[in-house]
Amino acid sequence: MQVDDQFLQAMGLDGLENDEKAAALDDILYTLNMRVGKRVAEILNDKQAAQFEAFSDDTSNEEIAKWLKENVPNYDQIVEEEAQKMKAEVQATVKQVMDQL
Repeated sequence: MQVDDQFLQAMGLDGLENDEKAAALDDILYTLNMRVGKRVAEILNDKQAAQFEAFSDDTSNEEIAKWLKENVPNYDQIVEEEAQKMKAEVQATVKQVMDQL
């Protein structure tokens, strides 16, 4: 899942300036990671959870992604579902704000 300009556009946030866009992308990615992490934590057994917690700040995103794909069979589906939920939530909020203007 790419969190990029197209993702912002799909959410109805394509009119943001560069600084606002960067901040929005950072916030979206953080929120998405938190939501996915919560769902993954519910799936992992104790041994897997300990392995995951053992990753350090020096562990690359690629290594973590590889581990998740190997240990969480539906990881890509979870990411996609959470991203779609976020899009729908933001689209509803943007629509609500626009309707009030």
